[in-house]
Amino acid sequence: MTSNLYVGIDIGKSRHAAALVSESLLARHARFQDCPVYFLDNARPDFEKLYSELCKLASPEHIHVLMERTGHYGFALEQFLYERGVQVYRMHVHKHLAKRKTDRRDAQVLALKLYNQVELGMHMADKSERVHKLSPPSETAMLLRGLVQHRLELTRETTRRKNKLVSIADELFPELSSIYYIEALKKP
Repeated sequence: MTSNLYVGIDIGKSRHAAALVSESLLARHARFQDCPVYFLDNARPDFEKLYSELCKLASPEHIHVLMERTGHYGFALEQFLYERGVQVYRMHVHKHLAKRKTDRRDAQVLALKLYNQVELGMHMADKSERVHKLSPPSETAMLLRGLVQHRLELTRETTRRKNKLVSIADELFPELSSIYYIEALKKP
Protein backbone atom coordinates (compact mmCIF):
# COMPACT_ATOMS: atom_id res chain seq x y z
CA MET A 1 0.00 0.00 0.00
CA THR A 2 2.77 2.45 -0.92
CA SER A 3 1.20 4.08 -3.97
CA ASN A 4 -0.15 7.58 -3.66
CA LEU A 5 -3.86 8.40 -3.73
CA TYR A 6 -4.99 11.75 -5.14
CA VAL A 7 -8.31 13.22 -4.07
CA GLY A 8 -10.01 16.27 -5.52
CA ILE A 9 -12.73 17.72 -3.32
CA ASP A 10 -15.31 20.12 -4.68
CA ILE A 11 -16.34 22.13 -1.60
CA GLY A 12 -19.95 23.16 -1.11
CA LYS A 13 -21.81 24.88 1.68
CA SER A 14 -23.44 21.73 3.01
CA ARG A 15 -22.21 18.95 0.70
CA HIS A 16 -18.85 18.05 -0.84
CA ALA A 17 -17.85 15.77 -3.72
CA ALA A 18 -14.59 13.81 -3.47
CA ALA A 19 -13.06 12.17 -6.56
CA LEU A 20 -10.20 9.67 -6.31
CA VAL A 21 -7.35 9.01 -8.74
CA SER A 22 -4.26 6.81 -8.42
CA GLU A 23 -2.13 4.64 -10.66
CA SER A 24 -3.97 1.51 -9.55
CA LEU A 25 -7.41 3.13 -9.94
CA LEU A 26 -6.48 4.32 -13.43
CA ALA A 27 -5.22 0.83 -14.31
CA ARG A 28 -8.50 -0.69 -13.07
CA HIS A 29 -10.90 1.89 -14.55
CA ALA A 30 -8.86 3.04 -17.59
CA ARG A 31 -10.27 6.60 -17.47
CA PHE A 32 -10.16 9.12 -14.63
CA GLN A 33 -13.88 9.84 -15.17
CA ASP A 34 -14.65 6.24 -14.15
CA CYS A 35 -12.66 6.36 -10.90
CA PRO A 36 -14.68 6.48 -7.63
CA VAL A 37 -16.47 9.64 -6.50
CA TYR A 38 -17.94 10.03 -3.02
CA PHE A 39 -20.46 12.59 -1.82
CA LEU A 40 -20.38 13.71 1.79
CA ASP A 41 -22.17 16.19 3.98
CA ASN A 42 -20.15 18.91 5.67
CA ALA A 43 -20.21 16.97 8.95
CA ARG A 44 -17.68 15.01 10.97
CA PRO A 45 -19.41 11.59 10.64
CA ASP A 46 -19.20 11.88 6.85
CA PHE A 47 -15.55 12.99 7.12
CA GLU A 48 -14.90 9.79 9.09
CA LYS A 49 -16.60 7.66 6.41
CA LEU A 50 -14.58 9.27 3.62
CA TYR A 51 -11.35 8.89 5.58
CA SER A 52 -12.13 5.20 6.14
CA GLU A 53 -12.65 4.70 2.39
CA LEU A 54 -9.41 6.54 1.57
CA CYS A 55 -7.42 4.46 4.06
CA LYS A 56 -8.57 1.29 2.29
CA LEU A 57 -6.61 2.51 -0.75
CA ALA A 58 -3.57 4.23 0.81
CA SER A 59 -1.99 5.04 4.14
CA PRO A 60 -2.61 8.61 5.42
CA GLU A 61 0.89 9.85 4.54
CA HIS A 62 0.28 8.76 0.92
CA ILE A 63 -3.07 10.52 0.59
CA HIS A 64 -2.97 13.90 -1.18
CA VAL A 65 -6.10 16.09 -1.16
CA LEU A 66 -6.74 19.18 -3.31
CA MET A 67 -9.45 21.73 -2.54
CA GLU A 68 -10.18 25.04 -4.19
CA ARG A 69 -9.94 28.20 -2.10
CA THR A 70 -13.67 28.72 -1.58
CA GLY A 71 -13.92 30.48 1.76
CA HIS A 72 -14.68 28.96 5.12
CA TYR A 73 -16.85 26.00 4.04
CA GLY A 74 -13.87 23.65 3.73
CA PHE A 75 -12.06 24.62 6.95
CA ALA A 76 -13.62 21.85 9.07
CA LEU A 77 -12.70 19.16 6.53
CA GLU A 78 -9.23 20.65 6.08
CA GLN A 79 -8.61 20.56 9.85
CA PHE A 80 -9.94 17.00 10.04
CA LEU A 81 -7.51 15.88 7.33
CA TYR A 82 -4.56 17.62 9.01
CA GLU A 83 -5.34 15.81 12.25
CA ARG A 84 -5.13 12.49 10.37
CA GLY A 85 -1.77 13.24 8.71
CA VAL A 86 -3.17 13.73 5.20
CA GLN A 87 -1.34 16.12 2.86
CA VAL A 88 -3.61 19.00 1.84
CA TYR A 89 -3.22 21.23 -1.22
CA ARG A 90 -5.11 24.26 -2.42
CA MET A 91 -5.54 26.19 -5.63
CA HIS A 92 -7.45 29.24 -6.78
CA VAL A 93 -11.06 28.85 -7.87
CA HIS A 94 -11.48 28.78 -11.62
CA LYS A 95 -14.38 29.90 -13.73
CA HIS A 96 -15.89 26.89 -15.39
CA LEU A 97 -16.50 27.30 -19.09
CA ALA A 98 -18.16 23.93 -19.54
CA LYS A 99 -21.92 23.95 -19.89
CA ARG A 100 -22.22 20.64 -18.06
CA LYS A 101 -20.66 21.76 -14.78
CA THR A 102 -21.35 19.36 -11.93
CA ASP A 103 -19.83 18.79 -8.50
CA ARG A 104 -18.72 15.33 -9.63
CA ARG A 105 -16.93 16.71 -12.69
CA ASP A 106 -15.31 19.54 -10.70
CA ALA A 107 -13.98 17.06 -8.12
CA GLN A 108 -12.64 14.80 -10.89
CA VAL A 109 -10.85 17.71 -12.56
CA LEU A 110 -9.27 18.70 -9.23
CA ALA A 111 -8.10 15.12 -8.60
CA LEU A 112 -6.61 14.92 -12.10
CA LYS A 113 -4.80 18.28 -11.69
CA LEU A 114 -3.29 17.11 -8.42
CA TYR A 115 -2.29 13.75 -9.92
CA ASN A 116 -0.69 15.43 -12.94
CA GLN A 117 1.28 17.97 -10.92
CA VAL A 118 2.38 15.86 -7.94
CA GLU A 119 2.60 12.32 -9.33
CA LEU A 120 3.62 13.08 -12.91
CA GLY A 121 5.50 16.32 -12.16
CA MET A 122 3.74 18.36 -14.84
CA HIS A 123 4.46 22.08 -14.72
CA MET A 124 1.69 24.60 -15.30
CA ALA A 125 2.48 27.75 -17.28
CA ASP A 126 -0.50 29.54 -15.76
CA LYS A 127 0.33 30.25 -12.10
CA SER A 128 -3.35 30.16 -11.13
CA GLU A 129 -3.46 26.49 -12.25
CA ARG A 130 -0.71 25.43 -9.83
CA VAL A 131 -1.52 23.50 -6.69
CA HIS A 132 0.07 24.62 -3.43
CA LYS A 133 0.84 22.29 -0.56
CA LEU A 134 -0.41 23.69 2.73
CA SER A 135 1.30 23.43 6.07
CA PRO A 136 -0.88 22.47 9.00
CA PRO A 137 -1.67 25.54 11.11
CA SER A 138 -0.13 25.73 14.55
CA GLU A 139 -2.33 25.71 17.63
CA THR A 140 -1.62 29.44 18.05
CA ALA A 141 -2.69 30.13 14.47
CA MET A 142 -5.94 28.25 15.05
CA LEU A 143 -6.68 30.37 18.13
CA LEU A 144 -5.76 33.57 16.29
CA ARG A 145 -8.07 32.68 13.39
CA GLY A 146 -11.01 32.70 15.79
CA LEU A 147 -9.93 35.96 17.42
CA VAL A 148 -9.40 37.70 14.08
CA GLN A 149 -12.84 36.56 12.93
CA HIS A 150 -14.38 37.91 16.16
CA ARG A 151 -12.60 41.25 15.72
CA LEU A 152 -13.91 41.50 12.16
CA GLU A 153 -17.45 40.86 13.37
CA LEU A 154 -17.09 43.51 16.11
CA THR A 155 -15.73 46.05 13.62
CA ARG A 156 -18.66 45.46 11.26
CA GLU A 157 -21.14 45.79 14.13
CA THR A 158 -19.50 49.03 15.32
CA THR A 159 -19.66 50.51 11.82
CA ARG A 160 -23.29 49.48 11.46
CA ARG A 161 -24.22 51.14 14.77
CA LYS A 162 -22.22 54.28 13.97
CA ASN A 163 -24.01 54.62 10.62
CA LYS A 164 -27.36 54.18 12.36
CA LEU A 165 -26.52 56.94 14.90
CA VAL A 166 -25.41 59.30 12.12
CA SER A 167 -28.66 58.60 10.30
CA ILE A 168 -30.71 59.41 13.41
CA ALA A 169 -28.69 62.59 14.09
CA ASP A 170 -29.14 63.73 10.47
CA GLU A 171 -32.87 63.20 10.78
CA LEU A 172 -33.29 64.99 14.12
CA PHE A 173 -30.67 67.72 13.76
CA PRO A 174 -29.60 68.18 10.10
CA GLU A 175 -27.42 71.19 10.92
CA LEU A 176 -25.18 69.16 13.25
CA SER A 177 -22.75 68.02 10.56
CA SER A 178 -22.26 71.53 9.14
CA ILE A 179 -21.79 73.04 12.63
CA TYR A 180 -19.38 70.28 13.61
CA TYR A 181 -17.45 70.77 10.35
CA ILE A 182 -17.17 74.57 10.86
CA GLU A 183 -16.02 74.13 14.48
CA ALA A 184 -13.42 71.60 13.39
CA LEU A 185 -12.01 74.10 10.85
CA LYS A 186 -11.70 76.84 13.53
CA LYS A 187 -9.43 74.67 15.73
CA PRO A 188 -5.69 75.28 15.22
